[in-house]
Amino acid sequence: MPYDEANSRLMLIDDRDPAVQYENSWARDLRFGSTVSVSSTPNASVSMEFDGTRIIVVALAAPSAVPPTVQFAIDGALADPDPDTPGAAVYADWTFYALFDSQGLAEGRHTINATLLHAADEYPLMLDTFMFQPSKKYWGLALAPETLQVDEDAGTDVGKGGKVDVGAVVGGVLGGLVLLALGVVLFWWCRRRRQHAYTSLGGEGHFSGESHLCGYDTRD
Repeated sequence: MPYDEANSRLMLIDDRDPAVQYENSWARDLRFGSTVSVSSTPNASVSMEFDGTRIIVVALAAPSAVPPTVQFAIDGALADPDPDTPGAAVYADWTFYALFDSQGLAEGRHTINATLLHAADEYPLMLDTFMFQPSKKYWGLALAPETLQVDEDAGTDVGKGGKVDVGAVVGGVLGGLVLLALGVVLFWWCRRRRQHAYTSLGGEGHFSGESHLCGYDTRD
């Protein structure tokens, strides 16, 4: 299915991605497996470039605590926070939520910047991911793979490329099984030769002091 308005998938960028740039004091929160970037330092900032029309910043909310104050800017212009974003007091437990969501941006490349203005030590800014909706020029690249179709005459059609000859594949598998069986038989025969090639008819045992290779007699 092509990427379009009715199928508006978002690109997810983790906070540990090299595209995400940090300034001032930041750390990884070990309590969450180092999956969130944490700061309680005023003026600590984070930025990222993206090519799209919507940007979402996902953070981790602490239960029953005053949330940090964060100032957002897109392309250098201050952006108002989304009034529909619920406050941290709504959550009864640790919850990932959209800290910022800006839609309807112009097609093309943008830079988002988030600057921490104030945060309590017990509730720092805990950044998790960025998500953005790509510009339309990238939509043609987001196509689902075609369904494989079987061609009764020539094998299996693999997308828009070549075809796989089913007969050749089956023949190769059978040939491999035959070679494996021959190898097992040869191994068994070699073991019997090594055990019985120098055993007397009376069954007294092997000749002493000799080392033999399969199928060869090393005696003079």
